[in-house]
Amino acid sequence: DDTARLGHMMTFLSSVMNDDDYAMTLSVQKGLESGAFPDVVLGRNERGNQLFHQWVEHYLNTIT
Repeated sequence: DDTARLGHMMTFLSSVMNDDDYAMTLSVQKGLESGAFPDVVLGRNERGNQLFHQWVEHYLNTIT
């Protein structure tokens, strides 16, 4: 039962990434490259991205 639920969740997440996230990411990248915004604030629903950027900033600050 747990294996079936996990399989369903993985199928769902793969679908979201393939059908939504990748296409949206390309559009966002084009917008960022335009230079229209000096910085971007990620929303609360993007906590994983926030943590990633905090981690990168932390390590960049420790090596400089």
